[in-house]
Amino acid sequence: MRLNRYIKESNVDLHFDPFADVPTPEEELGLEPWELSPRQRQRRKEVVLAALVKLLEPSGRITNPRKCLIDLRNRENKATTALGLGIAVPHVRTQQAKDFAIGVAIAPEPGLWFDAIDDEPVRIFFPMVAPSYNDKFYRKIEKGIAVALMREQEDFDEDGFKAQLLAAETPGEVIRLMASTVDT
Repeated sequence: MRLNRYIKESNVDLHFDPFADVPTPEEELGLEPWELSPRQRQRRKEVVLAALVKLLEPSGRITNPRKCLIDLRNRENKATTALGLGIAVPHVRTQQAKDFAIGVAIAPEPGLWFDAIDDEPVRIFFPMVAPSYNDKFYRKIEKGIAVALMREQEDFDEDGFKAQLLAAETPGEVIRLMASTVDT
């Protein structure tokens, strides 16, 4: 099964910035993410999650985006999906997904605060949703992304998966890279 069946150009954002239109109050005050209150950090995370759900909507695989966002937020409240090294894989199995859907969002430098385990900003997001019954395929994709990223770290490969994603100039390049790197 080819991954490009589940990701379309409309599910890729090479300039992901959910805060572009309106600065947040803390940015207007000049506060850094670590200076924010827990409520302010939670709100920033919710804005990012909402934008990621919006990125997945064109797939046509989400029945109720509002409820999907609630499910994704509840999943994120259990444990962060920001893995560190500038990568996050926000994911949830939900009744709001008709089928598996995945997207890729690349934030401009320096990245976005997303409660990463290494406290670093996130540049690459892989949002995923799947129906509650579709655990096997969902886990296979998660593993494929993790293996591609771990291989790059082990080999100290500066031209690896992550670097190629950050250098991609078109959504088509991202999709080809995902289809060739993440074995499904």
